[in-house]
Formats: sequence, C-alpha cells, structure tokens
Amino acid sequence: MAEYDKCTGCGLCSEACSMSMVLGELSSPEEKLKSCSKVMEGNYSFKDVENIFQCTKCQACEEVCPQDINITAAIDDARERCVLERGVRFAQQRQVIKNAVKYGSPFGKAGSRISFLEGDYPETSDTLLFIGCFSSYMTKGVARASVSLLRKLSVDFSMLGEDEPCCGYFIYNTGDHKTAQEMVDRNRKLFQERAKRIITICPGCTTFLKKYYHLDMEVEHITEVISRIIQDKGITLEESGEEVTFHDACNIGRSLQIYQPPRDIALSMGYRLTEMERSREKAICCGADGGMKLSFPDLALKVGKARLEGVPHGIDKLITVCPFCLQNLKEASLKYGMGVEVLHLLELLDSKLKATQTSSSSIPRS
Repeated sequence: MAEYDKCTGCGLCSEACSMSMVLGELSSPEEKLKSCSKVMEGNYSFKDVENIFQCTKCQACEEVCPQDINITAAIDDARERCVLERGVRFAQQRQVIKNAVKYGSPFGKAGSRISFLEGDYPETSDTLLFIGCFSSYMTKGVARASVSLLRKLSVDFSMLGEDEPCCGYFIYNTGDHKTAQEMVDRNRKLFQERAKRIITICPGCTTFLKKYYHLDMEVEHITEVISRIIQDKGITLEESGEEVTFHDACNIGRSLQIYQPPRDIALSMGYRLTEMERSREKAICCGADGGMKLSFPDLALKVGKARLEGVPHGIDKLITVCPFCLQNLKEASLKYGMGVEVLHLLELLDSKLKATQTSSSSIPRS
C-alpha cells in the first residue's frame, strides 16, 4: 500500500505542521499526501506541485501520525517524479543545481570556500571536519568558531579546504535525486580515501551523510563531540547566568535524536535554559529547510515568525546549532520586529572557551 493510501484523515498531523499553521488546512500533511498521490498517478496541477514543495520535511507530522506514515518519503518520491519525469523545476532550483554541478557549491562563484579561516588548516588526519556549503559562504562565523573550538580542545582533524564538495543535500531537496546521487557517489569515494571519521557542522549535512551516504565510517555532529570532551575533561567555563531558550534543529533533532548534547553545552556555560512549549520532538521547524528557503523565501520567514512566537515570555535570546535556522530566524526576527536575538551555540562557546582551559590530550572516545 502506498503511503498516501494509509491516511485515515485524523487531522493530528495538521496540529504539528508549521505549514498548516501558516497556510491553513489546504497545506496540511494530509493534503500534501493527496497531492503526492496525484503526482505519482500523473494527474496533477501546479497547485499539487507547489504543495509538495511547500514542505520543510521537518518530520513533525510523522511524530504524531498514528498510522506511522512516512510522509517525508512520499514527498521525496513525488518531488523526484515531478523533476525527472515531468521536468518540473522552479527557477531558483535550476540555478542551484547548475551551480553545484559546475562550481561544487549551490552558491556558484561565491569566492573562496575557506575565507572564514584564520591561518592554515590541517590536511591530514583520520578525522575530517566537513564544513558544509552554508557555513562556508553564508554563516562564516559558525565555520570559524567550529575550527577554533576543535583546535582549543586539541582535536586532531583535517579539512578539504577549497576542495570540499557540496554534500548534495541542497540538490536532493529539489527532487533531482539523479544529480544528487552522482554527487554522493563521487563524494563517498573522496571521504573514504581521506578519513575514517567525519565531524559535521551543519545538521542538514549530518542527516544526509548518515542516512543517504551509507558510509563505512562514523559521522558525528560537532555538538556530540564537544559535549563529550567537556564532560570527560571536566572543563569549567565562566558562568553566564543568563536565561535563554533553545531551538531544536529538525535535522539533528527529530531526524537523528540529538537533543541533549547541545543543551549540555549551553548548561556548561551557565545559561539558564527555559524550554519552548514545543521543543525536542515536538519542536516547530524554523521554516528554512527542505528547500523552502530556496524556493519560497517569504514563506520560510513566515514560518520563522511562527517559531519565534513560541519564545517564552520575558526571554529575548534564542540559541540554535543549525546555520539554516540561525539565518532564517534572524531574518524573521528583524523583518517582523520580534525583538529576539538569535545566536549560534558554537560561536557563544568559542567566545568563552580559552585554550588554556583545555589539556593537550587528544579527543576522548566514548
């Protein structure tokens, strides 16, 4: 039975879906499944195409679905059918695919991929730090802080520098799975030649490498690594005492169940953490993922606004670990006058952690 035939119309998914919150019932996961069915049968309208692409693939609907429907897989299959069999693409998607194939980055001729770096980078190690396109070009402070932190914590790692490729996550979300798979096959060979373990910065890269690459090596998000080191080395930090809230990134939260490590890092800095009403597996998406920021930037900001409306009363600082979330929530806060300062956990930690607080021992393994 196809995924879209299992739906009983209970409506629970609508209550969890950020698209439903912003656009109403016609953009609910149930309606998206109907659009998926029409696409797969070849009898669909542009509205159906728009419906399946107006999805962040955040998986919140799957958390509450009593039928255990894999709605994200249905969305992916329908997108692929639209693109590869029907030639459907939005203008922005065409450009991103062209850029990634020609320049190795969805941002095209965006200058040096490592302009964020201060000094040289290590080229040989069993552990590879994978920066990702978004941090390399859009949120360079996050990339810079990540490199700085691993150095301060005496982690032995290498980088690919200007030769680092796009992981293909951007391309996969456009529905062009064929091009994405070609990139995956090429990158898998490169990774296996260069390392035995990968540390990722971007949650999108993390999920894509862990779930789609089928690598015969460990892939860890950087917050898992850093949280373990802080605990194992007993590192103490100057306490902040500030009250903040935390936004869970869908790609390491619901996708990979990485909830506690970033919180442990925030707590180690002395932040007083007040959770949003919808947090962890119930968290609302920031609005930027799944290709939304690319194809529907204004809608992505409206979803970001909906997320920021969940910040607890009296708190004006929100911490996240995702560069996509960081960028979109910052823009939404500014555009809608929300007054919420959006901060990245790694940049905060790097500003507080001094090299003298760490030992010279190598990374501990758990």
